[in-house]
Amino acid sequence: MTPLEAMACGRAVLVSGAGVWPLVVDAEVGAEFETGSALSLAASLRQLSPSPVQFWQMGQRGRHRVIEFHSLQREADRTNTLYGWMMA
Repeated sequence: MTPLEAMACGRAVLVSGAGVWPLVVDAEVGAEFETGSALSLAASLRQLSPSPVQFWQMGQRGRHRVIEFHSLQREADRTNTLYGWMMA
């Protein structure tokens, strides 16, 4: 499941530092760990789980972020704009 799908389902997310996900996921909606580091992964997991209420709130903030910035219509519009730019 991609982080956006998990966020849309109201789940806090944990992403590695690789790729674009650190640009999408911050401490408001989840945590990031250093790619290839078990210690960093363990620390990030501990950061996510101190309180069930906090964990739930992260998930809700992530869901709202997806609805606001990554809706199906918005992503389709961005894709169409990109294709239009590439074809021009």
